[in-house]
Amino acid sequence: MKHGGGSVMIWGCIYSFGVGGMTFIENTMHHKDYLAILKNNLHKSAEKLGIRQIFQYYQDNDQSRRHGL
Repeated sequence: MKHGGGSVMIWGCIYSFGVGGMTFIENTMHHKDYLAILKNNLHKSAEKLGIRQIFQYYQDNDQSRRHGL
């Protein structure tokens, strides 16, 4: 049985004491999509991990995630 190629893109939050939320991205992600993911998940994940008051956000240099930040 042959399997076609494919990929899965996931946004996730990782901390040394656990993991936060995870979002599956089904299509090409543009800057507005990325900002919506952050808006809907970042603070919830920090709250879940108990680090809401102390966390700092870092990102890579992907161009789709640099616009407007």
